[in-house]
Order: sequence, then C-alpha cells, then structure tokens
Amino acid sequence: MTSSEPSLWERIREARENGTVSARVIAEARLLLDETRASSDARLSALAAEVIPTAAPDHLVREALVQIQIREEAKRRYAEAVKPPMEPFDLGTLEDLLARPAPPKDRIAGLIPWEAGTSIVAQRKTGKTTFTLNLARSLITGDRFLDRDVRKIDGNVGVLNFEVSGAQFGQWAGDVGVQHDRMVVANLRGRANPFTHPDHLESLAAALRKHEVETLLVDPFGRAFAGTDQNSNSEVGRWLQELDRFAREMVGALDLVLVVHAGWKDSGRSRGASALEDWPDSIITLTRGRNDVRQVSADGRDVEMEPSELIYDTDTRTLSLGGQVTPSGGDEDLLAAVVDLVNLEDYEPVKVGDMEQAVRDTAGLRVPKGGLKKALALGEQRGLLAVQAGARNAKFIHRGGPSYDFGPLG
Repeated sequence: MTSSEPSLWERIREARENGTVSARVIAEARLLLDETRASSDARLSALAAEVIPTAAPDHLVREALVQIQIREEAKRRYAEAVKPPMEPFDLGTLEDLLARPAPPKDRIAGLIPWEAGTSIVAQRKTGKTTFTLNLARSLITGDRFLDRDVRKIDGNVGVLNFEVSGAQFGQWAGDVGVQHDRMVVANLRGRANPFTHPDHLESLAAALRKHEVETLLVDPFGRAFAGTDQNSNSEVGRWLQELDRFAREMVGALDLVLVVHAGWKDSGRSRGASALEDWPDSIITLTRGRNDVRQVSADGRDVEMEPSELIYDTDTRTLSLGGQVTPSGGDEDLLAAVVDLVNLEDYEPVKVGDMEQAVRDTAGLRVPKGGLKKALALGEQRGLLAVQAGARNAKFIHRGGPSYDFGPLG
C-alpha cells in the first residue's frame, strides 16, 4: 500500500458520506474492531465500534434480498427441471371407457380388489407383520392366500417399514419364505419421515420405481403419518391423498396396503380419524377373540369375509384359515333375538334353555357363559317379556307381564 492510498478509516468515512459502504469494507471494519478490542488503543476501538452499527444501509439490504430471491428462484427452476413428467389425466367419454379391455376384478378373490387401497386394521399382538409378509409371499408366488385365489404380480413388493428393525423384518420375511430378490424394503424406523420432506419422498419414489414395485405396503399408519393430529379428518384425509399420489403416480404401484393399529376400545375399528375407514376399498380386520383365538374378517367394495379363525404355524410363521367364528352376542343383540322369537304369531312359552338354542340357530349368535340371564332381565325391565316359573320350577319365557327376579345385573 502506498502512502497516498486512503486508510481504512478514510475509506469508511467516504463510503458513509456517499452511501456506498461495501461488504468488504464492513468485513474489514469488523475485523479491526476485534483486533483493537484486545489492544490498548482505545481510540481505534471506539472508531471501529462507531462504524459497525451504521455499516448496513438500505441499499445493502436490497442487494442481499435480491441474492436470496435469486437463490430461491434457482432452487425452484432446478426442482422443476428434475421433476418427473406428470402423467396425462385418465380422461375420456363413457364410450371410451367401455371400449377398454376389462381389467381383472380382484388381486385376491373376494378380499383385495384390483388396483385397490387396502387397510389391514390390527388389534395389538395379532401378528399383523406376519400377516402382511404372508400376503406379500402369495402375491409374488401366486399361491392361494387364506383359501382364496391370487393374481400374482409381475413386478415386486415394496415395503415402507416404520415398525421394526431392518434385521428383525429381514429375519421374519426369510422365515415366511418371501423370495429374496422380489421384495424391496425401506427401513424407516427411527429415521426422518420422508413424507415430511418432499425431496426425500421424490428420491424414495424414484428408488421404488427403479425396482419396479407393483404392490406397496406401508406399516404402520401411525408412524408414516406426517400430520400433527391423527384424529383430524382433514389432516388424515390430505395425507391419504398424498399417499395415493405417491404410490400410484410417483412409484407406479397398482396395489397399496396400509397397516393401521386398531383402537383400544373397539378392536374392529381403526385408531384415529374416521377418514381411515372411508379411504380403503377393502378393510381386513385382525382381532383376538375368546380364548385368545386370532380372527380375520374383511369388508369393502365387493369384499366380504365373515370372522374366521386364523391359524398360525409357529415353525414356519405361515398362516392358514380355520373355520368361521360365530360372534358372541352382546346383551342387546341377544335380547333383540329373543324378542323377535317371542313376538312370532305362533309362539308358545319355552324354557330358557330351549330359547338359548333357538337364538343360536336363528340368529347365529354365540350365547356366552351365563346364558341369557342379563338379556332376559333387560327385557323384563323394559316390559318386552316375562320369565315365569312353570312345572318343577322350570323357567318359561312369555310375552310381557310380571318379571322373574334374576338378581343384580352386575
């Protein structure tokens, strides 16, 4: 630097007067301030401290704002450039639609429709992961699933595993006999949820599409959900729409299966918003019945499976279907069945034991231990029937009238 070159202070004063303080000058002033604070030169320290607060005039703020806007616009253009092309709308006249080749009716006959969204609603400890792995194996091999015909997939099964560790999932899948090169697993337990990061979701979709995923399993909803309130129909509904778009448009899958934990109070319904019940084409329900018996049932669009026993082979982790399970009748259901019989035109009073058998035969209800005691007491309280002593103190059920005292209902 020559003696004629202005000093830093002179440049700062001149810039302040002209309103042209540059970022370089500001940086130099800050550096000098740090240096002079440690020295005994109080004058220099004071000068540096005076410069810094006034070293960011409006024109610099405007320049910085422009730079931010440039960066954001660059990000937007880059995202637009790498975004996969949007598929054309499936649009046509009714004549066009009817002229198309008819698609298959089911993926699994009477259980999962073609191109369906399916929920597996599982009560705790009913083996939902084992169930989904058995389902995946049948989709890959075409083997029957729960005694139902399966249309095997041409591609692969993809799994978003939020539930168990990768090692545990791999061990179970191997035990079930899933073909190793036909299942693609994204282990997401304890990791950032891709549904909260659009760029992560796009990367995941690209990877699954590369592996030609035809059926996508998401386990479970509670951890995959990206909202703040699982009981909000609006939040859950929006997320389910995003899940559908992710699976079908971004991944290219035909089948989407979402595993949902059942509520604590009602083991047959999804835990959370009612939107979870409205979304699927098929709802497969896993519960534990009396004597700890695993049960499976299904309901939906052209789907119906009555509650049936689910038999689990502990050695192979495979499942098979047992006999149909007769539902236990609640007191109100049992009472309704009794009243229907009592009100028949040709009804004549029968013994309580005979009525129990008639309820089993006509209503298909299982009469619980203790028989119809509570149901009959409720009926008498409401004046719907009467239980009266007959020959040899046998109890007979009549229409209406005075009641027989069954004692406390509790």
